Amino acid sequence: MRPALVACAMLFLAGTAAAAAQVVAVPAELTLEEALDLARRHSPDYARTLNDAGPAAARVRAGWGGLLPGLDASMSLGGSDARRVTGEDDFGEPVRLPEPLEFQSSSSNQRVGLDLTLFDGGANWNRLGSARASARATEARIAGAWVAVGAAVERAYWDIVRADLLAGLEERLLVAARERLDATEQRLRVASVSPVDVLGARVDVATQEQAVETARGTARKARLALLETMGVGGQADFSTPTALPDVFDPATLDGEAVVAAAVRSNPAVLESAAAVEAAEEDADAARGAWWPRLSASLALSRGVSVGSYDALTEFNPENRTLSFGLSASVPLFDRFQRSQQTATADAAADDARQDRRAAALRVEREVREALIDLRNAHQAVLLAELAADLSVERLELQQELFALGSVQFTDLQRVIEDAAAQERRAVNARYDFERARVTLEERVGAPVRP
Repeated sequence: MRPALVACAMLFLAGTAAAAAQVVAVPAELTLEEALDLARRHSPDYARTLNDAGPAAARVRAGWGGLLPGLDASMSLGGSDARRVTGEDDFGEPVRLPEPLEFQSSSSNQRVGLDLTLFDGGANWNRLGSARASARATEARIAGAWVAVGAAVERAYWDIVRADLLAGLEERLLVAARERLDATEQRLRVASVSPVDVLGARVDVATQEQAVETARGTARKARLALLETMGVGGQADFSTPTALPDVFDPATLDGEAVVAAAVRSNPAVLESAAAVEAAEEDADAARGAWWPRLSASLALSRGVSVGSYDALTEFNPENRTLSFGLSASVPLFDRFQRSQQTATADAAADDARQDRRAAALRVEREVREALIDLRNAHQAVLLAELAADLSVERLELQQELFALGSVQFTDLQRVIEDAAAQERRAVNARYDFERARVTLEERVGAPVRP
């Protein structure tokens, strides 16, 4: 019995985990555009920020509601049953009644009321303006969340491409190592190399086989990381047909124009600007409390009371009353509450202005730093590819000298290792350039590739 319960519990937990991971079908060949689309639909981070749109829209509706009349309706039914055994005589003294007196009563009341604020110093208009500005801030925050999620997905995607390129490089190096082993064994038969060289070639093959397995494992883990970033689960058995894009010269970018575009359109700057508008509207609403308040009301009520329970079934009482009114109130002294609220709102508005200025300065610094990183990454690509080309030429010459018996196998090994390292650096340099480009676009909030 107990093993069956354990099995059921494990199945339940497995089903819960699968639901939590939100397993989604991933294309066998996943492009970057498809990865971004999956993240837009399934990323928990982006979905969590999207949830802010509902309360923001509700606040705007509430702001409009402050300008509309308030309507309320009420209905009440009531009854009572009383029994008296005492009364008063002609002199006001309590006496016991010869027979108990019983009383029954009931009532039915209905009311519909309407009230409207005619003037409040513009506070309701300011609250509506604050709600609309807050909604714009929410939209900017959602846009910023997508920029961050999209950048994370793109980085994870290029991680896979880089890992695949390195795995392919390691596989080619393994093929070359096996070919060298075959050639070295053939030369051993004619005594042109020593058994030590053959052992060294075998060590190279074993080492390279381990490098291939490590590179393949890294590529599989990179795929799992992308699945998590997109917000989906499942097996990491997809391929990425996209190669690393060609690099471009950052000198073709107008750095000052890029900075100006970032300060103008970065989601964080837009959010802080909307927050300033909301805070200023709140400050104006607080100052509206210093003005007189004028309101109007209208109410229709009807009801009936009888000395029995008949009113409990009376849903159309005949006694009706129509009342209306106009009221005005002038604040004279409220123990400095308005002063405190106004000062707090003004300080909050000034804080929001400083936050907007700080956001613009931060974005400007981050964009300028990202431009520097992109230029450095471009220079690193040029140097790494040059070094890789020279290393390949050097290796070819060294292999020719080894075939002639002019160099030792250990010298050839060092050149092979150096050439492989330079090829890896070239791949990593291309990858670092792409990451720097993604970071710059994330800081700007828009594409920058020419």
